[in-house]
Amino acid sequence: MNRPNQINSLAPLMNITGSFLSKNTLYAVALYGLILNTMWEFAHAGPLYDMWKEVSTTAGIIHITLAIAGDVVLMVGIATIAVWVCGVNDVLSLGWKASICLLSTGFIFGLFLEWTAKALDFWTYNDLMPGLSLFGESVGLSPLLQITLLPFLSLFMALKFNIIPNPESHTEKDP
Repeated sequence: MNRPNQINSLAPLMNITGSFLSKNTLYAVALYGLILNTMWEFAHAGPLYDMWKEVSTTAGIIHITLAIAGDVVLMVGIATIAVWVCGVNDVLSLGWKASICLLSTGFIFGLFLEWTAKALDFWTYNDLMPGLSLFGESVGLSPLLQITLLPFLSLFMALKFNIIPNPESHTEKDP
């Protein structure tokens, strides 16, 4: 087994490791994503979804908690994809290219995830949910907007109001 050749074959992948958002920025994206998605889920779950009549309170709490956790993973994933596509500098400055990348990636993920969830009967909407018809399934506009807009807002808030200190930015002076 020739280990150095295997490592050299991974060199292109390893070269992009310097092009990632810092752990603290990703933590902040996750934190703001948790806050924003919790508010959004509770705001639209009751009035726009139909399944709450059929499940117990405990099952409903578990369902919405898992949805929020999945949303937070999406926030971090979409921010990471934007870095891969646009580069870390453009994402950190929230330039137009990164903004379009974040919003379009969120929209594509939203369409795919909502369509799949509806096709597999994971949840049902009531008549108040505005929707788009896509391949025979109604994709809810509220969750589509959620997955489109909140990754951008989470990253924006993480960059503008980062409440998680970066240990590398604090340097101690010698006495």
